[in-house]
Amino acid sequence: MTRCRLCSTNDIDGLIEDVAQGLWASFPRDVACTWEDATGYWQYVMRTHARVTINLLRDSHRSNDAGAYSHV
Repeated sequence: MTRCRLCSTNDIDGLIEDVAQGLWASFPRDVACTWEDATGYWQYVMRTHARVTINLLRDSHRSNDAGAYSHV
């Protein structure tokens, strides 16, 4: 059994980038351009939001995790 990426990642920056891109992609196309065309400001905002979200999820997950694989 494998652990989730949130718990087992050795590449936090890669995870943050993937989450940031996913958040950006969730905006309607008539509101947002592609990730590659987004300005540096919006990429920074999405990465910051992704980092905060990941930290909150990790902290919450660790404090509520009764066992190593209870979330899988």
